[in-house]
Amino acid sequence: MVMVMATARDIISSALKKIGVLATGQAVEAEDAADGLSELNRMIDSWSAAGMPIFHVTPETFNLAAGVSSYEIGAGGDFDTSRPIAIVSSFIRDVNGHDYPVMVRPTSEYWPLGEKSTQSRPKYLFYDPVYPRGVIYVYYTPAEAEAIYLLCRKPLVDLATLATAVSFPEGYERAFIYNLAVELAPNYGRKIPQLVAFNAQQSLGVITGRNLALEIAPVRVGVPGVALRPYNVEEG
Repeated sequence: MVMVMATARDIISSALKKIGVLATGQAVEAEDAADGLSELNRMIDSWSAAGMPIFHVTPETFNLAAGVSSYEIGAGGDFDTSRPIAIVSSFIRDVNGHDYPVMVRPTSEYWPLGEKSTQSRPKYLFYDPVYPRGVIYVYYTPAEAEAIYLLCRKPLVDLATLATAVSFPEGYERAFIYNLAVELAPNYGRKIPQLVAFNAQQSLGVITGRNLALEIAPVRVGVPGVALRPYNVEEG
């Protein structure tokens, strides 16, 4: 999945250019930027209230403990952060700075594993996004304390400042820019260009469909004529 890094200021500037308020190369003024940030956060809030949470992806680092195979992740948990919706990828970095990939697998593949107490450097990560704190299981049980790096998918509540940088899945930034342009146009007495209105609707439809796919992705449906072989973490 391609990730796009953007700041709130980037989004606001691009939106204002779409409706002709800013010219190419022109910087957004402080008052316009502040108003744009408020509108942007109201838009994010309205999308979330309509049942369409906005996802972003953020890297985080935590410390594994020797002999401990499960960790709560969420406010006040072993990994004290906001609870992820999903964990996209992971790796472990040793004391010498060498990285070792950790494959992210569904929890349904964790429970049948035997010898869960076997100690070595973890090769697999299983994430159960239960509420209020998710639970991360690693296999093997860590033999020593090392840093684990997680790329987590989380709901975006708002953008705190104009300089707040967020990584979005491909297509999200476009939806933000065009839909914010539609929201801002009346503030400047501008008529919404037809192409901007079309792109706003089309781009919002794309991320709505993507969010729906994320919700149904964990469900495995049997298809006639197709045999699904259970994944074995020992065999690959």
